[in-house]
Amino acid sequence: MLVIMAMISTVGIAVLQGFWFKNAFENNEKAFDLAVNSALKSVAEGVLRYNNNNMVISDPVNQLSSDYYVVMVNDRIDANVLQFYLQREFRKNHIQQNFEYAIYDCSNERIVYGAVVGGNQVKNPKINANLPKWENNNYYFSIYFPHKAKRILSEMSLWLYSTVVILLVIVFFSYSLLVILKQKRLSEIQRDFINNMTHEIKTPVSTISLSAEAIKKPGATDNPQKIFMYATIIQEEANRLKNQIERVLQVARSESKIRLNKEEFNLKSTLEDLVLAAQVAHKERNAQISLNWDCEKTTIFGDKLHLTNIFNNLVENAVKYSPNEVVVEISTHAKQKGLEIWVKDHGMGIEKQHQKKIFLKFFRVSTGNIHDVKGFGLGLHYVGLMVRAHQGKIRVDSTPEKGSTFQVYLPWK
Repeated sequence: MLVIMAMISTVGIAVLQGFWFKNAFENNEKAFDLAVNSALKSVAEGVLRYNNNNMVISDPVNQLSSDYYVVMVNDRIDANVLQFYLQREFRKNHIQQNFEYAIYDCSNERIVYGAVVGGNQVKNPKINANLPKWENNNYYFSIYFPHKAKRILSEMSLWLYSTVVILLVIVFFSYSLLVILKQKRLSEIQRDFINNMTHEIKTPVSTISLSAEAIKKPGATDNPQKIFMYATIIQEEANRLKNQIERVLQVARSESKIRLNKEEFNLKSTLEDLVLAAQVAHKERNAQISLNWDCEKTTIFGDKLHLTNIFNNLVENAVKYSPNEVVVEISTHAKQKGLEIWVKDHGMGIEKQHQKKIFLKFFRVSTGNIHDVKGFGLGLHYVGLMVRAHQGKIRVDSTPEKGSTFQVYLPWK
């Protein structure tokens, strides 16, 4: 709730500052337009006086756009006189922007361009094709401010400074908020990992302890069959505990500094051995694990140990997340510069919102307090880490209740 309120407050401050900045810019623009209109009206009257014309023009100025003005004079306009009056009246009204002016001569029916004027400097007269035109059979001159908006913004230095400060505060606050949320997420992941690891380790330790107590009971040594059974249980649970600890250490070692011992080896025979070993290991579940090698080339350049671990983890996951019948299919697809190995299962699948997270360290799809699927959330993280270390890619295509397909791309060299 606190985070939501903080986000709403931040957005509110940004919107409010934007609203006030926009209003300030519009007010400055209106003040500029009023000053320009007043100055141009005085210029028109000055030109008429110079021509000894006593005609009174009530509203000679037309603003055709935010930066373009047209002034009706109804009399001949001398460029030098016009420029003199423009500079004088603009100075009086504190208009310091560069401007361009053009004159329409009714007798010649053509536009005569004046000059580009900036402060007290006047550039050589030139034709400026970009200056807007206004078709009208009358004497008029036009004024164009090419840098109007930029100049107004430069005069709003205090507003710009306050806006930049507020934006920096918002950016810093947003960054701090993201860091807090990230730390909160990491804390939750760490807590879940510790809880899960505690549960996973306590089970084999408890089993070993109970088996040891059973062996120590009076008369237990008189039954060799029971001794063998308990010894087998202790050995299996000790191996299980060893594998769990080794998995944690495996990821820790791989993240500290990945060192690959690359060599050219027969990946096909390695996968065949892996499939055979997995079938024996999961014989009690009648696991059907197959390999379809559909490539002429059988060798690849990489770290044999890590690549074996990659596919062993994928097969183990496929078996683990197949609650009913275990069917795992490994297939290969040759590419121009590498090889794709697909590991497909028909298990419970992965929800779309979890598919991008499954390669994160410690991440496991939440199943509440149910511990029917064992693990630390390190297997797929290790897989992604090693695939990237081999300059490869991995993606998953999964549908809930229908299964998952992990696609691993590895370059030949």
